Formats: sequence, C-alpha cells, structure tokens
Amino acid sequence: RHMRQIATNQQTGLLRLAVILLPTALLAACGGGGGGGAAAPVLPPVVTEIPPAFLISEIQAADARTQIGGTLPNPLPSPSDLAEQVVNIAQVSDALSFKEVADGAGINANRTIICTPGTTMCTATIDDGQGGGPQMQMQAIDDIDGPVLFDNGEGHAGYNGRYAFVMTNRDVPLVQARAAGRLEGVRYEYQGYGGWLDHSVFIVQRQTAMISNEEISFFSAYSFGNASGRNPTRNAKWNGVMVGVVKDGGDIVQGDATLQWDQGTPNVVGGLFNNIKNLTEGVDFTEPLMTLNSIPLVGGGRFESDDAFLVGSGSIHGNFYGDNLEEAGGVFDTESIIGAFGGRADTPQP
Repeated sequence: RHMRQIATNQQTGLLRLAVILLPTALLAACGGGGGGGAAAPVLPPVVTEIPPAFLISEIQAADARTQIGGTLPNPLPSPSDLAEQVVNIAQVSDALSFKEVADGAGINANRTIICTPGTTMCTATIDDGQGGGPQMQMQAIDDIDGPVLFDNGEGHAGYNGRYAFVMTNRDVPLVQARAAGRLEGVRYEYQGYGGWLDHSVFIVQRQTAMISNEEISFFSAYSFGNASGRNPTRNAKWNGVMVGVVKDGGDIVQGDATLQWDQGTPNVVGGLFNNIKNLTEGVDFTEPLMTLNSIPLVGGGRFESDDAFLVGSGSIHGNFYGDNLEEAGGVFDTESIIGAFGGRADTPQP
C-alpha cells in the first residue's frame, strides 16, 4: 500500500525521495539549463534522529584500502570542506540521472528519473510491478525532498547525518554517510557511499523503513553535476571509480570504471567496470568484469542504453560533465547490483 501511495504521489508531482548526500542547493539548482546557482530554501526546524551504523566499518575501510590501493589524505578534509566542495558542484548542477529499486513488504518496484540540461522538466519512469509503468514529466528537481548530510551532524528537515572519509582511489575521493529522518511519520534510515570530482558527484544509497511492521528497502544510485551539453570530438578515455549496492543483502562494491570514445565510432561510447571488490565482505565480487556494449550517444552530451552490458542484462544512463568534457558519470542497474560511477578524462575536449 505504501509503494502504491508513493506512485500516486509521483503522479501528482509530489516525489518524496529520501536523497542521501544530495545537498539542498541541488533541489533548486538542477533543471535550470546551465546552472548559475540558486538560493537555498528556508529549512524547517532541526529534529534529531539517531542515525544507523555506517555501511563500512573502520576495519572494513582499512581492509578495502589495502585491497584496492586506496589512500587517505593527510590531513583528512573537514566536514565544512566537504560541504563546500559538494554544494559548490550542486549549485551549478543542471543534470541528474537517478535509479531506484524497492523491495520488501510484498513490493518489487523500480523507477528512473532523468533531468537533462536546458530544460525545466524531468522525465520519471515508474514500474510498480503491476504490469508496466507510466512515464511522466515532473517539474525540475525541486519536487524531490532530501536531507543535507555534509553538515557535521546538523540535521535538516528532520534528518541527522554523519560522514566518514573512506579513501581516495584513482584520483577520486570517496566518502560514506549515514542519516535518519522521518517522512510522513515514518522513520527512514539512510546509508550511502559515493565520490565527487570537480564537476560531478556520484552516489549509491541503501534506505530502509518499517511500514506496518514490515521492512521495505530502497536501493538508489545518483549521478549529478554541471553537464557539458555536447558530445566529444576528440579521442579520449574517462578513468575513475564505480560503486554499487548488491540488491540481495545490501553489500557495497567498488571497482574501476573506464569510459572511452573514439572518432571511428562517433555515435557510441564503450568501456568497462573491473577489479570489483565487495567492501562489506572483503572479497572479490562475483562479477569481476562488466564490459559495456556500445552505448549510444543520445545528444547533448548524454549516453544511455537499456542493453548496456555484453553479459547479462542491465541499463545505463549518464552525462559528460564540465565545459571541456573533463568528466563522465552516470548510473547503472543490473540483475544483481544498482550503481553509479564517475571519472576524469585523459584528454580534455577543445
């Protein structure tokens, strides 16, 4: 019943997503056609909720750095430094790719939201498991509710969050966050892991709630940033990191992400996710190599496909970010994991 109510809310434009790490500034800034920033909305009074445990313990994080070769900066960035960096990206963001799956309490549903630069509307596709899903337009991104977690525990809108720096890997800083809040009287818990670059942010999230004494889980992935709005014209690779949450159990995985564009095949991008580790269990992931099919460029510096991988089924949605396509990022959804990725170009575009 709760998921059907969520679908009803979506159809009326009241998309109440609990968005981990998504700064409030993004809610007003995205969908603005090139960014430029926007004043943050007035926040309601703080309500303290006890946050859940982090997804990755200190011991697991240390083991992950050993396995992956990640490093810790010295000194560690302060919460205010993190907030400034991520909010600065959010204030000029004009693109969002979002995937979510819900499971529990007899529910199996998923939704996709794509917000593209130069528009004031986003396209939401919802499948509630009832025989197909509608596609609809929603007004930009300010219809999405979300906590601010890069705030050193000063919870907003009923949320109380904490962060922990995990590692820097392949020149991408990675941080995890946890928070708890209430939405329409229901307590939600949020645990997330992701990274940021100069022009974009990517995140995966596990969210749980008790609905009528039954637990429901939401697994989400986000990529947002200041989109390039154009396709590449010079051969390049974008090297970075992918993160994911395993749908069966909620383990966190991390691996290398590579995206490639070649003038010989100008209408598609290729790439792969490999060297994937299960950070929760401290072992190699069961899908150590995920090679992308030729992913079509769909205009405006975007790429997407519902048949994204050579082996198995899965989708991918992404953007090039930065004026010179300095970065690429997006979200993906396979049979076993939902994830996000981001990387830097070895050759900026003219």
